[in-house]
Amino acid sequence: MSISTIPLSSPIGSTLAVDTQSDVTAESIKTSSATAFLIDCDNTLNDDSSFTKLYNVNVSPTVGTTVPAHIIRSLPNVRLTVTIGQGEGGVLGTGIFMATVTTGGTGGVTSPTSNVTAKLLYT
Repeated sequence: MSISTIPLSSPIGSTLAVDTQSDVTAESIKTSSATAFLIDCDNTLNDDSSFTKLYNVNVSPTVGTTVPAHIIRSLPNVRLTVTIGQGEGGVLGTGIFMATVTTGGTGGVTSPTSNVTAKLLYT
């Protein structure tokens, strides 16, 4: 059996957003339609779980009230990388805002005790 490599004309994900202090303040990633492919959450400085939330909105959401499109739970003292979808990405048709709190689900208005770095690969 032989292996072939095929150069791709465009990579998956063309932009990497990095928030080194992801917290309850929702940060604007993109204010128009986008596809999110991969998220990396570094919760190694915290002794409690954190929840990074992606919102499908083009204006700042009300964290704790606005329903997130995606929620990524990072266990205590862990760095986690998650593929969104099954490799094809997840379309956020309105825009992307991102925040990290200590409660899963829609609720949660408390920032993690220490910094969480969240990186999002998207187009």
